[in-house]
Amino acid sequence: MRRIVVVLLVGVVAGPVSGQAAELVSLGSAGVAADANSDQPAVSADGRFVAFDSLATNLVANDNNGQSDVFILDRQTGVVELVSVASDGQQGNLLSIRPALSDDGRHVVFLSQASNLAAGDSGSRQKVLVRDRQAQTTSLLSVTLDGSNLDNSCLSPSISGDGRYVVFYCYASNLLPNAVSNTSEVVLVDRGTPGADGAFSATPVLSRVGESNGVKLSGPSFNGYISGDGNWLVFASTATDVNGVNGGYRNIFLKNRATGDLSLLVGNKGGDNDEPRLSYDASYVVFTSAAALVSSDSNVFKDIYLYNRTAATVSLISGGGGKVADGVSGNAHISSDGRYISFDSAARNLTTRLVAGYQVLPVTREIGGYYDAISAATGGGGGNYVETIAYVYVADRLSNTIRLASSGTDGSLVNGTSFGSTLSADASLVAFVSAATNILCSGGTVIKDIYAVAGSSADSVTCGSNSVAAGGKGGGGLWWPLWLLIPPLLLRLWRGRRVAGGTR
Repeated sequence: MRRIVVVLLVGVVAGPVSGQAAELVSLGSAGVAADANSDQPAVSADGRFVAFDSLATNLVANDNNGQSDVFILDRQTGVVELVSVASDGQQGNLLSIRPALSDDGRHVVFLSQASNLAAGDSGSRQKVLVRDRQAQTTSLLSVTLDGSNLDNSCLSPSISGDGRYVVFYCYASNLLPNAVSNTSEVVLVDRGTPGADGAFSATPVLSRVGESNGVKLSGPSFNGYISGDGNWLVFASTATDVNGVNGGYRNIFLKNRATGDLSLLVGNKGGDNDEPRLSYDASYVVFTSAAALVSSDSNVFKDIYLYNRTAATVSLISGGGGKVADGVSGNAHISSDGRYISFDSAARNLTTRLVAGYQVLPVTREIGGYYDAISAATGGGGGNYVETIAYVYVADRLSNTIRLASSGTDGSLVNGTSFGSTLSADASLVAFVSAATNILCSGGTVIKDIYAVAGSSADSVTCGSNSVAAGGKGGGGLWWPLWLLIPPLLLRLWRGRRVAGGTR
């Protein structure tokens, strides 16, 4: 008896596909969805690579360390790679999280408590490491003054487009001269000039970002970020000794890496300004503010703002057009040209799609830091619910519009919170975390997964016989429509056998 072997060709493309609302990113190379929570996505400049951390054990073969690891998906080939490993391939003995990518996705900086991934720090404090995916090497960046282990933890790394410069903030007292224990400082790492093969081999040089004319700032600094071109640094600080800034709140500072010039961008406004991020050449700065920086900001929530360095103006992003956000917003990212801005928000009134059609609100869920209580009779049997769901939005500054990126199928609301969004430099892709089960047409589970949607164009999907759907948890993103090819392929093969040899 002959056997019929069907070869299923599965492909993943780098750019967004027309009609596909979402791709499932947190899945293995075989198209199997993650079996545990995934978090904190990062994307390359063109959206081809998406890195994230995950507790899943089935994304790559032989992942047996039982820890959160950092992975990267090549959306062009569908291959998933375990990033948080030592140069010899050894897996970490403690968790690794929070990746950031160079423009081409070659260099992946991440945080780790593992003591066995790189020489120079055998402690369990959260350190900063970088993986060169081409050279297959992992190196320590948070190198202490005397070569000892870190005495406190580091957070929130970012990396320049070419991979040379890395910025993070740290509470360690043995990383920089005159550092104080448990006081946060933003640190710049210069990895030196790369070799002809693009690899960095020099000893990393660390310096303090929060200083002016060689003098350390009077207050702690947080949430540092470096521009894509590597020339500008931005951070938040409560320091009071720059440009006459008043104390009591976090303010936004900008530093020229080459000259060391430090200036206050936003401050003295009666509320914290935080989470700053830069466009590629630092022409634009997006940030979160609890203060009312423009007259139209009449709510009591944190909002997203943009600072235009050329015009020296501040504008409200999470609102505009006569709207005032009815929920807290945060975590903004900006495209390289400054046109598109992604952000997370509990607001429901930024786009008409959320309130159209008397949609039933999801049940109450905890949303990891973003909370807004809104009780509303939605009609259609929806009743009164307390709305605690966060959403992902993309603002287009050119068209002055805001669109919903984290939507459910058939235009419905997502039934779980979405957050942790990030935007590719070319704005082709938005990646985010969600526990919703209705983002993909074939449903899903309640674990947190990583999804990706088109960043710079409106997206919607209708699940029906004539639609092109986004995929399922088991099939993942772009995989499931190809299964539709199997029945017709089997039928053709069966008919061919009948012609060749009659019915068997």
